[in-house]
Amino acid sequence: MDKTQLDALEKYSSLAKLVRDTSLSSGRKEVDKGKDELIWEDVYKKLECKPNGSFLDIGCGFGGVTELCLETAAKENWKLTLFDIPSVIDALHQHLDKNILKNSNIFSGVYPTTTPTAFCEQKFDRILLYSVIHYTDNPKQFISKLVSQLAPQGKLLLGDLPNVDKKGRFLASDFGRKFEAEYQQCNVDSLPHYQTHKGYVKSITTQQNKAINDELILWMHEHFRNSGYNVFTLPQPEHLPYSHTREDILICKN
Repeated sequence: MDKTQLDALEKYSSLAKLVRDTSLSSGRKEVDKGKDELIWEDVYKKLECKPNGSFLDIGCGFGGVTELCLETAAKENWKLTLFDIPSVIDALHQHLDKNILKNSNIFSGVYPTTTPTAFCEQKFDRILLYSVIHYTDNPKQFISKLVSQLAPQGKLLLGDLPNVDKKGRFLASDFGRKFEAEYQQCNVDSLPHYQTHKGYVKSITTQQNKAINDELILWMHEHFRNSGYNVFTLPQPEHLPYSHTREDILICKN
């Protein structure tokens, strides 16, 4: 388990006791609350979900998106598997109705280092990793392991990626600065002025994972396409939280 994962464990162990809304438990602000249905609608569409398949939500959390996933699984007869760190799985059992959870396979651990063998050997038609990958120091290893768990014609959505280069390009623009000032409820002149995205990246503290960047995005395209997969970078709809600074990656197995 790397340092970033350990820090994330501490953070989410605390949040699991206090916060239920998915937007807030992902570290967002109060203004972003209540957008779980929009998030799930976007996820469902991008994964092209179908009835009677197997679905893995890794880093599932315990909020509204998880509930919507569970409801959809019941309606469409999915074989649903949920995975998260132990404290979050405890919160999941505490907050959600036992009847809605009873037909799901639920595992806890720290992926991919401390995971049950029965879980690691499974293959899935659809895998969702939403707003999670930046909590590891080794995203390439993490993603590669997930890709290995795709079934034939399976799809993996790496959602809500906080690409620091993408955010830097946004904040270096006039529109981005104005948007950020409104979001932070401050005067635009009080914000740093970046000539290019590189200025923003250089200013980042250890609170944000610099490993989630253009290099990682391009690596996924080259590495997995060379390995026989199709890879797509997808934008987020503007009505989603942080849509201007985040993006999604879809990896499809043939």
